[in-house]
Amino acid sequence: MSGAILGYQPLEKPSEWPLVADGVRMVAAATCDSVPYPVPKVMLALSDLAMYAERVGIARDPLAWLAPEVMTRYLLARTRLEGSSVQTYRSILLRIREALLWLEYGQQPTPE
Repeated sequence: MSGAILGYQPLEKPSEWPLVADGVRMVAAATCDSVPYPVPKVMLALSDLAMYAERVGIARDPLAWLAPEVMTRYLLARTRLEGSSVQTYRSILLRIREALLWLEYGQQPTPE
């Protein structure tokens, strides 16, 4: 698992990736065991969200990226995602958020 996280690179090599890579890898390493998705899917969804957040000026903070309103804006902006892909990404990101909140604060997330 750690090799897949450390070696992950987005296909298009966007300029935002080096700015968010460490945060993405840290969150993935901390939460991958707690979410029911394979590491490549977690890395894809999380890195894409983080790069979106960087582009629109959201703080370089995983909890800021994973705020419900940021996730919603990201999913609405991702016009290439359709149908069940949108729901899959949303589910992955919500599970990551839940796991991170639990690790950071020992708290259950608020219902959405």
